[in-house]
Amino acid sequence: MFVREFCGQDRFPSSPRRFGLELEVEGAGRGSSTDIGRANRNGWAVVNDGSLRDGLEFISNPMEISELQAAVELLYQQVREAEYTSSIRTSTHIHANMQDRDVNAVCALVCAHVLLEPLLFRFCGPQREGNIYCVPWYRGEQLSLVKRALVDESFHPFMESCKYSSLFLGPIGTFGTIEFRHAPFWTDEDSLQQWIDMVSSLVFNSLTLFRRPADVLEMYDAVGADRFVEELLGIEGAANLRRSGVVNFEEVIEEYDTPILLSDMLDSLCTYKVRDWLPPAQPTGDVGLTRGYRTTVHRPMYDPSFFDTIDNDMDDGPEYD
Repeated sequence: MFVREFCGQDRFPSSPRRFGLELEVEGAGRGSSTDIGRANRNGWAVVNDGSLRDGLEFISNPMEISELQAAVELLYQQVREAEYTSSIRTSTHIHANMQDRDVNAVCALVCAHVLLEPLLFRFCGPQREGNIYCVPWYRGEQLSLVKRALVDESFHPFMESCKYSSLFLGPIGTFGTIEFRHAPFWTDEDSLQQWIDMVSSLVFNSLTLFRRPADVLEMYDAVGADRFVEELLGIEGAANLRRSGVVNFEEVIEEYDTPILLSDMLDSLCTYKVRDWLPPAQPTGDVGLTRGYRTTVHRPMYDPSFFDTIDNDMDDGPEYD
């Protein structure tokens, strides 16, 4: 299944280089009407955001990277003049188009992100790593969603993604995108432009290099941390990480055990998958296998109770001649 089929509509024009940007700012004050009009003329939709203090949210159209960076340059002329402020509540969200990708490709991108996530947070700053509005994947249970998506060959598990995780997968069902929420609102344009370049490189290079999640770890093990970062984030992205104070890429990655997290998740995919298609039947106390739809049972290959479970389930189902 492709994302386009899952979300059911072309709400985000197709292109692997198309991205959307949302910027949250505070300190708009009484000049917000003027600010909104000016931003609209420069191609941005603007809404008042009640969760912020005198806050506005600037929303771009889906654009190619070069167009988006030009739009940011225009917007930041306004940002500097209006002296908008940043706080723990303000952030930057980048939507990346996934409409022409299948489950394996999207899950591989998510895994590449997880492996590099400690470095991404080093660039975005310590105030973001501990922020409740962009919780890191290495601190939560989000990888279970990837595992379920791979086993079920479906994007449905992504709909349970936490809205306030650093990489929010929920928009895949509405816009056909995934949302990078790591970054703060930067008052300087250079940091934002570097971040846009870093995220777009991660997305494009991952979709180019990896066909399945296992490819991510295989490449990391084969080429090492430095080369992996350069291949995924680009030479300039790696240089920007170093300029932000990251000296040793491998040390930061291994500190958070993200390769181990991915390895454990991929190893746990070694499951039996049993699918039973049954004709419609009335439930007889136990619903389980009697509702007339496919039931998938997952058990680790080493679980001795697996076949007992199947026997018990089948005992509760309809009898055949």
